[in-house]
Amino acid sequence: MLQQFRRHLTYSNVVATCALVLACAGGPAMAARLITGTDIKDSTIRGRDVANASLSASDINAATNNLYSDVAPWKKIPSGKTVTGEYYFDTSASTGNAQDYSSTVTLPGIAPYALLGSTVNFAPDAYAQTSDDDATCTGTVSEPTAPPGKVCIYAASITSDSTNVVATPMFYLPKRGFEIAWAESASDADVFLRATWAYTAP
Repeated sequence: MLQQFRRHLTYSNVVATCALVLACAGGPAMAARLITGTDIKDSTIRGRDVANASLSASDINAATNNLYSDVAPWKKIPSGKTVTGEYYFDTSASTGNAQDYSSTVTLPGIAPYALLGSTVNFAPDAYAQTSDDDATCTGTVSEPTAPPGKVCIYAASITSDSTNVVATPMFYLPKRGFEIAWAESASDADVFLRATWAYTAP
């Protein structure tokens, strides 16, 4: 009888029997304990394979997590969000020629509403060159702040012979940033303007 049983014992019989034993003994749970990250080929797990709400921000690497930031160049800046930055312009000028200067600052996101001449201004400062001071800009160079809907610029250093230093919205893209412009006398060989700024979305 034993010899007859052995003659009918095949590889497929053994595999089927082992599978039955594993299934009865909690096969899936055992498999879950045995499979680790090193057993999974890179780039084979897809989003649909991950349970909803099973990952937290700490489970996603920093580079990927940046994609989910609430401020990005292609996104509208959320209401109440304040963004800040630094402005620096420095160039050599040919003395003997009075010149006008300007350059733009691009916001890190899209303003919900177009910036206006009345909402882009310098904060009150010690520089007579800035001619559009806004008393509602109450921050500092090192801690720039702005009321909702406004850009506040905090001058740190300006060429002494600069005049009529003003800030205005970008002409064609008033939701994307602003421009700082000024006139320079003929006597300055080094022209510079350094400032910080803040914008708070309304």
